[in-house]
Amino acid sequence: MGLLKVTKDLFTVNENPSTDTATAEPAETRREEITYQDYGYQQASLLGGSIAGLRVCLQKIYYDFKERIKNDKERQDDLKKPMKVKLEEHKGDIDRWENRIGKMKEEDLPALLRKIDTLKEEKKHLRENPHEIVGDLTGRPSFYIGCFILATLTIYLFVFYSSASYSTFLRNSS
Repeated sequence: MGLLKVTKDLFTVNENPSTDTATAEPAETRREEITYQDYGYQQASLLGGSIAGLRVCLQKIYYDFKERIKNDKERQDDLKKPMKVKLEEHKGDIDRWENRIGKMKEEDLPALLRKIDTLKEEKKHLRENPHEIVGDLTGRPSFYIGCFILATLTIYLFVFYSSASYSTFLRNSS
């Protein structure tokens, strides 16, 4: 019965057009004052509580809400402010990193390449002239003679103190 009433009202013609324009303005103001709950109750009663009508009404409410938010420029600007601030910070970070990379390419990289070249030249020079690292070959025999003397003195002192301790501790007790 509710569906017949709705369809009947859709196709009726108003014979009093002057009252139609007068009532249109308060209806628009009333539409803004109406809550979602009241609007939903009215639509449900008009559509007889059908699921298809509920889906259509929910979609209409959703798109109206989306449209209202989209048209609210001030709120959109307020919501965009933090992201704009972050965007500017990231742009500043990008500029700083680009400057740092440019400095490395212009100053640090050539210095490191020069250092690598000097080390390669030094390595090549040392391979050609190993006596610079090894030192004087005349010092080697004196090193071996010193090691020999040190070894013989160590053996001599070991034998001397061993025999002295043996004669002191073991000879008196027998």
